[in-house]
Amino acid sequence: MEVRPGRYVNIDFTDFVVHNGVNYAARPEESAALTQGQVGPELFRVICTFSTLNQITQSELPDPTEDSAGFIPAGSPVFRMKGWPEACRLAAKYDGRWVVYVATIDTPQASTFNECGLDPIRWADDKRP
Repeated sequence: MEVRPGRYVNIDFTDFVVHNGVNYAARPEESAALTQGQVGPELFRVICTFSTLNQITQSELPDPTEDSAGFIPAGSPVFRMKGWPEACRLAAKYDGRWVVYVATIDTPQASTFNECGLDPIRWADDKRP
C-alpha cells in the first residue's frame, strides 16, 4: 500500500509480541485460566506499542521491532511462563488480566502457531506444577 502525503492509515492490529526475533500471538482462550503461579521471571519490557504508534502517526508502520507489542503499553513487563521454553510461550499482564502469547510461524500466506507452544508435555523444559 502506497501512502501519499495527506493520506492516513489506521491499522487493525492483532495482539502480538516480538522477542529474540520470535513473533508471538495472544491465545485468549488459554489466558483466562492463567494464574500468577504459572508466570516466571520478567524477560523484557515493551519498547514500542504499535497500536498506539499508529494512533499517533496515522501512518503505515514498519514491521514490528524487537520487544514491541500490538497492545501491551510501552514500559510494561513481559514474562517467561513456567514449564515452557521462552521461544514457545510468554505472558504479560495488561488491562488487569494475564495474557498468554504463543510463538508463531509466519509466512506470506499465513501465520500459524508453532507446535512448541501448543504441546506442554513434549516441549516442557522444567517440571510443571
